[in-house]
Amino acid sequence: MGNQKVTVLAIFKAKPGKEEQLYEQLYAQSQRARSDPGCLLFECKKNRDDKSLFLFHEEWTSQADVENHLKMPYLAEYRKNRAPYLDGEPQVSAWLH
Repeated sequence: MGNQKVTVLAIFKAKPGKEEQLYEQLYAQSQRARSDPGCLLFECKKNRDDKSLFLFHEEWTSQADVENHLKMPYLAEYRKNRAPYLDGEPQVSAWLH
């Protein structure tokens, strides 16, 4: 499992009226994470039918790279900045290639 590519999908729900603010935080995070070691793809997408839902679609070279990404020092600030706009915890799933 260690050297398999990993896809991570994370779904975020915005509080009512906070959709644009949450999207701005998520989009900025997606741009920053693209330069993390092992990141092959990091996209932030808007749901077509529900303006409160957003998706991170991430591709990583290995599980170790995912774990290293989660330890990045900038993540604490990002999580603090998105908190006022987030309705509940993100739903995150990981998929092996």
